[in-house]
Amino acid sequence: MTDDRLWVEKYRPKSVSEIVGNAEAKTTFINWLEKGKKRKKKAVLLYGPAGVGKTALVNAASNQFGFTIIEMNASDKRTEKAINKVGKPATSYVSLDRFSVESKGNILFLDEVDGVFGQQDRGGIGAIVKIVKESLVPVVMAANDSDLKKLKPLKRICLLIRFYPVRIPLIITMLRKICLKENIEAEFEALERIACNSRGDMRSAINDLQSATAGKEILRLQDTILLKSRNKDVGMYDLLRGVFSAESVGEAATLINQSKIDYDEFLLSVSDNLPLRYTDPVDLAVAYNIVSRADVFRGRVGTENWRLLKYFFNLLAVALAVSPKSF
Repeated sequence: MTDDRLWVEKYRPKSVSEIVGNAEAKTTFINWLEKGKKRKKKAVLLYGPAGVGKTALVNAASNQFGFTIIEMNASDKRTEKAINKVGKPATSYVSLDRFSVESKGNILFLDEVDGVFGQQDRGGIGAIVKIVKESLVPVVMAANDSDLKKLKPLKRICLLIRFYPVRIPLIITMLRKICLKENIEAEFEALERIACNSRGDMRSAINDLQSATAGKEILRLQDTILLKSRNKDVGMYDLLRGVFSAESVGEAATLINQSKIDYDEFLLSVSDNLPLRYTDPVDLAVAYNIVSRADVFRGRVGTENWRLLKYFFNLLAVALAVSPKSF
């Protein structure tokens, strides 16, 4: 049976040792996790560009050491009430004192905390601070931009762990391993171009490799010519702000296609924000109908053919441009 999963999912690290790059950050995080009740800080803030292994590390470490992740991300409403509803039950159970592969317990993971903003997330930062102070389990946060003033209360109570762009030679090595497993013969220059184009973003490099090798057994340099340079700083918040500010279907589609966010999270985020874009009930109904069609293509991507992603991207872009009056 053909495996048509996205390669970023197929080759997602299952253990900490499989995560490429940022060795110091990995070691610091695991050391913090191992200390249990002896941790000086109850929470950590992992920060750095998108696609460099922050979320992958949390998932891999949890899988390796038997923790259960309770997650909130940028697609969730993160008001004080919403955070308390998820965070308080997740952090109210004592984890085991002894850290081993048999240990069990929760990790509360708040992804893209730099996206907690505005009226709809009122009280979010304060609620997170209170939960951390009262938590009996590890609390992990991730952010692309740690310099935002609104994150100062979080930075005071967190161990800060910085992530850097993944080095180009390490990305090339990973791409070569994937090519070997996929029975693809790849020119070194082609892999080098993909790696350099990623600007240190492993996730986008793997996505570009899959795109460039579609239907091919040999990857040559000329197959990578059309790849566009990645903007490594675009996270969920910036992407949402960009697509909802776009003044054409083409502009919105380009932004989505060049991003490297989680597609399911983005779909939910678009759905949540459509009522803010369209005040006309008719326009809103048309937009939601288009989003539902996009959701169908997203479902087919995971089981049939990842090439259908382009239809998913385009339909979401169309949903954002139903009425020119909304621009």
